[in-house]
Amino acid sequence: MCKVPVVVIRSNDFCFLGILRSCGDEGIPVIPIVFSWDGAGEWFSEKSKYYINPVKVHNPAEDEKKSKEDILELGKALKKKYGTKILIIPSSDTSLIFLQKYIDEFKKYFYLMGHGDFDKDCLNELSKSEFARIMHRSGVPIPETYDVKSKDDLVSVGNKVSYPCVCKPIMKDIGNTFQRTHNQNKAIECRSSEDLTNRLNEELEKGYQFIVQEKIFMEGLEDEISIYAYADAAGKVTMLSGVYKIEEYPKPYGTAVVCKQYVKTELVPLAKKTMAALKWHGFVNIEFMRNSRNNQWVVIEVNLRPWLTNYLQSFLGFNYVASLYREIYLKESKGSDALISVNNEFLLFDTAKYIQMEIERNENIKEAVEKVEKVIQSNVGKCLFLYYLLDDELPGLAEKEIMIEKYGNRQLFEHLYDVMDLNNKELKENKKIFNLARRLNV
Repeated sequence: MCKVPVVVIRSNDFCFLGILRSCGDEGIPVIPIVFSWDGAGEWFSEKSKYYINPVKVHNPAEDEKKSKEDILELGKALKKKYGTKILIIPSSDTSLIFLQKYIDEFKKYFYLMGHGDFDKDCLNELSKSEFARIMHRSGVPIPETYDVKSKDDLVSVGNKVSYPCVCKPIMKDIGNTFQRTHNQNKAIECRSSEDLTNRLNEELEKGYQFIVQEKIFMEGLEDEISIYAYADAAGKVTMLSGVYKIEEYPKPYGTAVVCKQYVKTELVPLAKKTMAALKWHGFVNIEFMRNSRNNQWVVIEVNLRPWLTNYLQSFLGFNYVASLYREIYLKESKGSDALISVNNEFLLFDTAKYIQMEIERNENIKEAVEKVEKVIQSNVGKCLFLYYLLDDELPGLAEKEIMIEKYGNRQLFEHLYDVMDLNNKELKENKKIFNLARRLNV
C-alpha cells in the first residue's frame, strides 16, 4: 500500500483513536490535526502508538479564520510533497461542519468524503430540515417532521404535530453551541402545544431554528439499531455492518456503555435505499428506530463521518476508513470479504462509564467495580474496550490512572485490569477464529 498519509482532525477523543487504530492496522500513516479548549479533559488518544507528529492548529470554534489558514497551509505542503490531494477525516460533527463550510478552499488540497469525486459539499445533507426532505422525496420512512424557523411556523406546527415531540436545531454550528448551553442535551422534548410554544419562543429569539418531530416510542434498546454502510463511486454498497446498545448512560437516549455487533436483515434494503437517496460516496452511519405505535422502522438521522464504534467495525473486518483510502489511492472498490457483517457475540465496552453508571445506582465504588468485573468475566474474550487494547494499551492504562485518581482504591482497579487483560488475550485468539469463519462463510 502506498504511503500517502491520511489527515485526521481530533475533536472527539475515542472516535479519533478509533480512526488512528483503523489506519494503523492497515499500515496507513496518519497526520493528526489537534487543538484543545478549556474543559476538554484528558486526551487518552495521545498515548496511542499511532499518535505521531501531531500538527497543532487554532481551535475552529475560537478562530475560524486562523484555523482554516493553518489547515490550508498543511494541505498545500502535503500536496506538494506527495503530488496528490490528501484524504482528510473529521472525528465529530463540528469538525465536519467546519470542513464543509469552507470546502471550496479545502478541496484544492484535500479529499472530503461526500459526493461523486468529492468536489461538492454536503451541507444540505447536514441540515436536518433538508435531510428530511431528501428522505421524504425518496420514500424513506422518517418520523413526522416539521420546520420551525419563525414564530409563525411555531403556531402552525404546534397545531398539527403529534405529542410528545422532539425539537432539534436544524444545523449544528462549529462550536456545538446548543448542546454546550443546554446541559449537553441535543434536543428539547415537549408534551403539549403550550409547552412547545413556551420552550421554542425563547429559543427562536436566540437565533436557533428547529425541526420538530414526533417522538418515537421503543419497547427496548433492541429497537434502536445503527447500520453502517459504504458506497463506492458508482453508488454500489460494498459493506454493511452495525450495532445496537445493550447498556446506555444516561437513560434514556444516552451513549452506549455496552453495545453489540448486529445487523437486522430487514433493515438492509432500507439502508441501501437511504444511501441511494443521499447519492453518497463513502461511508455513513444510519440510525434506525422501531416505532412501537405502528411497528415501523424509521430513519432517525444519518451521521456523515466516523462514529464512536468505528474501530469495533474495523476489528471485525469492516474497515471503512481503509476502504475509502484504498478506493482513492489504489483505485480499489472492493469492500470487506463479506458484504454484510456476521452477527456475533463481540461487545464494545466503555469501562469508565459503566463504573460511573453503577456508582450512581448504589453509591458504592467497590460494588460498582465488582459488578463490571462480573460482566467482563461472563464475556471473557468478547469485550473490545474503548481504550485498553492489547497491542495499543497505553491509552487504557492512562484511563485507569484517571479512575484511580477519581475514586481511589488502586488495588481494586489493578484487579479489574487483570480481568480486562485476560479478556484482551483471549479476544486476540477469538478474532482469528471469527475472521477465518467469516471468510469461509461459516
